[in-house]
Amino acid sequence: MKIQKFIVAFVAAVTLLNPIVSFAQGWVIFDLTVLDENTADGYYLQEPEIISFNDVAGYAWGDGGTMYKTFDGGRSWIGASNDGVGNTWIGFDTQFAVNRLYALDGSDVMIVSSGKNVYKSDDYAFSFDSEYLDYMESDSANWLWGSSQISDQEYLFINGSRLYKTYDTFETAEVIYESNELNGREFYCDMAASDSGKSVIIEICSGEEGIIVSDDYGESFTRVDIDFSLGVNGQCDFDFASDDVVYIGRGGLYKSIDGGLNWELMPEPEDTIGVGSQISFLDEDNGVVLAWSRKFGSDGDYDFDERIYFTADGGYTWTLMNNLFPDGYDLWIRDLYYYNQDMIFASAYCNYGTDYELKGACMLRYNTSKGVLIKSEDSPNVYYAGSDGLLHWIPSEEIFYTWYDDFSSVETVPQDYVDSMKLGYDAVARVIGNQEDIETTTNW
Repeated sequence: MKIQKFIVAFVAAVTLLNPIVSFAQGWVIFDLTVLDENTADGYYLQEPEIISFNDVAGYAWGDGGTMYKTFDGGRSWIGASNDGVGNTWIGFDTQFAVNRLYALDGSDVMIVSSGKNVYKSDDYAFSFDSEYLDYMESDSANWLWGSSQISDQEYLFINGSRLYKTYDTFETAEVIYESNELNGREFYCDMAASDSGKSVIIEICSGEEGIIVSDDYGESFTRVDIDFSLGVNGQCDFDFASDDVVYIGRGGLYKSIDGGLNWELMPEPEDTIGVGSQISFLDEDNGVVLAWSRKFGSDGDYDFDERIYFTADGGYTWTLMNNLFPDGYDLWIRDLYYYNQDMIFASAYCNYGTDYELKGACMLRYNTSKGVLIKSEDSPNVYYAGSDGLLHWIPSEEIFYTWYDDFSSVETVPQDYVDSMKLGYDAVARVIGNQEDIETTTNW
């Protein structure tokens, strides 16, 4: 998984591959709406398409200059405001698309936009300094189309026909490769590199679709034509798992074990019609992807149902991860991020209204434990969501403290999420000396 890509809390592979997956192992949804104290308006995260984490903080970026951040591994999210009141708008609203978000060391964050602007923050995204890359040469497709992080200071990035390398976080850069294989209106439109920088893939658009591949740190390239027969033009995601193993999500999941020179179309998850561009791999074997299946909508017509799948064998077999997708939510997953075996995230448009109009954004974090403690934003009531698929109310603090030392593990979720689940038996106090867990005592 590339350093700049970033996503959610996950469980050990051996547990996920168990054919009987606990209901409570599933997605916990956080409604990303922050109230601005100055205007009393709610600012939603718009088009949440990019996620990135480091060991201290995590960030989610959306269009319109909106951004969220977390300091507890994605258990809670706040607006990344430059005025300190929790607003999600961070002080600039670029007309150009942001194509990369990098959570760097400590409080440092960097955003790279297609307009050849780099935005840097050293205060956890409260404020940013803007830098225009005027050293980039003019080109027929004169945009910064993509970038990849090799180290804290070293990055690769492209415009329409050139590959650049910077050793000082975009302060200066040099052209290390210039196209000699583009024809007519073709241009470089996306790229990815392995963590070491040895293997590089650049996507070619607006002509005969294909890629160019380098295994020598971008010094030379070989053109490779791929038949994206299942894919949609422009909807593509690259993810290097190592120098040799790389995945592409584009209507199907494509896999290469030689750095991108040869490709295999992997088996689709059962009862799905294709894998989307939302993919994220932790290593050569373990990854998560978004796939679609067809279902009948309320009007009797076919509709698409989103499903998230996990693989532990490099895409040959799949385990469905849709547990705890609550009723009443209409989700459109925009990004997946697999940070480590204990952290997996998804960002989405979310709707929990009655008119099927998307209301804003939400973040989903995969819960890896047997059960999860939750409470709503509007009530102090704490529930245990168990493997029986029911919510078990913990009636008092006295009972709670017989099972838990503190409230640090309680997830705060939207009230609609709580309302969508059925209630089970109330939790009872733990008997002194009893070695059973709360899961056993609530599953009567």
